[in-house]
Amino acid sequence: GILDKLKGKWKTTLGTVVTINEAMRTLPPPMLDAKARKEFENGATVQAEGFYLEANADGSASGLWTTSPSGYQEFNNVGRVYITPGADGDTFTGKVITQGGNEYTYNGTRIKEGNNGSTGNPGTTNPGNGGIVPPPVVSNPGGMARVGDGKFYRLDNFAVRFDELKVGLDEASLELIVTKRNITTKPQGIGAGGFDLMITDSDGISIRDAGNVYRPSGDRPERFDRGISVLPGGEARIRWVFPLFKGITPLKTLSIKEYVNKPVMVDISDIVLPGAGNSPAPTPTAPTAPAPAEPNAPSGGVDGLQPVGPGRYFGIDDLDVRLDGVRKGRDGATMELFVTLRNSTRQVQGFATTTVRVSVTDADGLETRHNGNLYRASGDVPERITHSVRVAPGGEAKIRFVFDVPNGSVFKKLNVSGYRSPLKSYDLPALADR
Repeated sequence: GILDKLKGKWKTTLGTVVTINEAMRTLPPPMLDAKARKEFENGATVQAEGFYLEANADGSASGLWTTSPSGYQEFNNVGRVYITPGADGDTFTGKVITQGGNEYTYNGTRIKEGNNGSTGNPGTTNPGNGGIVPPPVVSNPGGMARVGDGKFYRLDNFAVRFDELKVGLDEASLELIVTKRNITTKPQGIGAGGFDLMITDSDGISIRDAGNVYRPSGDRPERFDRGISVLPGGEARIRWVFPLFKGITPLKTLSIKEYVNKPVMVDISDIVLPGAGNSPAPTPTAPTAPAPAEPNAPSGGVDGLQPVGPGRYFGIDDLDVRLDGVRKGRDGATMELFVTLRNSTRQVQGFATTTVRVSVTDADGLETRHNGNLYRASGDVPERITHSVRVAPGGEAKIRFVFDVPNGSVFKKLNVSGYRSPLKSYDLPALADR
């Protein structure tokens, strides 16, 4: 029954027309004889070597695919083809695994008699991808994307659909499952380094993915053991994994960027993190205008800040910096400086302990640098950030610096500079007890 469903002529998203007939055989098992014709934009065709299909117990058919180098330059000479007929009898899904281990996915639609090779309805135009009309690609989505909205969002070589976002079984990671569609006219690869992904929490602290691409199926992530290649019009589902570091606050956004185009932003505020007190941030029911910025506006949830600096953003190299305020540490032996970083560029900006150079000068003219760590702005007790901090284009991050106060020392000046930006000094207030 499987083989009978596949007899006929098919248009595929590989750019081929496949003719499948019953093979003339005197010995079992029954097989189908398939021959593929490669079509080119100039109207020329190249006959490729055929393949034989044999029925499988899982409802698919498979066989050895031997191709002509002139007809299929994107494949090695030998591969194995898998075809699963659709329930409607007029479509199939297929996969080719080449001798070199590359995997290609594609679709096929039956060419019906009298349609002159078109698989669309009478009076319609064949979309050129095997007759399968894909979901629309959203190139300029209004607002942010949402996981599970069913839409494809344009990157560069690929469009992406966000299928699922969940906490991993280890409760120490976040797993994102997406569908990638090749929207170019050439095969495109998916690798760990081809996309820039970040999740950002309510402090504006961003975390990159773990750096690998994983299979979407299974309870636990399994890395691909070979490269992933997707043919024009083809789709592939993959999984990315993000580590959840200690101290992370409720999630806000996820961003993904390929090469040139702006990143796609996804609202992930409804994701509940493992552990007590990590409830999702409330989702507004309607857009609201942001409140006017106040001078030296403190980070959310930070008490007892005393103002310092101009109360507005100023440029330090590739970042905009706002000094939110200072306060004495709970131990009475430290000073805490709260800073908001804003990325006004079109590129992701990294932030390290030396990206913005801050120090203080005491009443004796002696300089003291911060203790060399970055801390989260949220929480009463400083929580050290143990991963690299990255700020997405247009994003903000709130951080805290901690200064050890030498016995008897009184801090008078705060000094801020960058690699290229000149030194700026601001008067420090007398620190109030907490």
